[in-house]
Amino acid sequence: MLTCRDVKLPPFVLICTDLPWIYPNFIPSTCVMPPEFNSFISNCPDDILLKIFSTNLDISQFRTGPALEFTPLTRTRFTSQVCSRWRLLVLGSSWLWGKLLDLNELDQKSNHWRDEVLLRTGQAHLRVKIILDPQVPRITPKFFLRILDEEWPRIQYLDASIVQGDFDDDRWLAIRRPTETLRSFCLQFRSQPPKPLQSANNILFSDYAPSLRYLRIQRMAFQLPVNWFPQLRSLHLVGPFLPSVVIFPDVPHP
Repeated sequence: MLTCRDVKLPPFVLICTDLPWIYPNFIPSTCVMPPEFNSFISNCPDDILLKIFSTNLDISQFRTGPALEFTPLTRTRFTSQVCSRWRLLVLGSSWLWGKLLDLNELDQKSNHWRDEVLLRTGQAHLRVKIILDPQVPRITPKFFLRILDEEWPRIQYLDASIVQGDFDDDRWLAIRRPTETLRSFCLQFRSQPPKPLQSANNILFSDYAPSLRYLRIQRMAFQLPVNWFPQLRSLHLVGPFLPSVVIFPDVPHP
């Protein structure tokens, strides 16, 4: 069994969050810090520690798949196991967990870990990412649609890519509801969208999304023009869209 006493640590606390994957036999719960490090950790303010922990949180920068062993969610879980103080700090910071909803990581047979991660988000804003194809466990799209439907007011970043498969479900219609929170919306279909979203009369967000800044949609028609277009900083559309309607929304069109 490998503990902190067996490892020559550089004089910086950040190394503690890297121990479980640098040293595969390292068990966080057995971590006993040498005296020369106790003072530094105990005196490091909580806001500094949270800033360090937050460097692991950008799920958009990590590829999803079995080859990626130490994802942001895994790193955060390891961080919460270093010591009791870090555990209390991490578990008490719901905004940390709200940024970790890469749903392809939450494909366990049991609902326990999925529900626990969602519970830890509290009422924080959510960053949700998912890739759907016929190979994913059946529970994954169900969990995604549950979040989309029940937690829509909290979703701040949504990145969903549907490669292939039959995912027809009326809960997709949640994206027609207004949203105060949503800042980034990426929805990509490789083929036809689910039946509830196949109408060209889709009115995204009920034409009300004051915080939206980034929009990327592939192969899903929706009604144009919309009131929130002028506020966008990035727009990427793939599908049956008339460029003149997108670029000149105030000009009458036949």
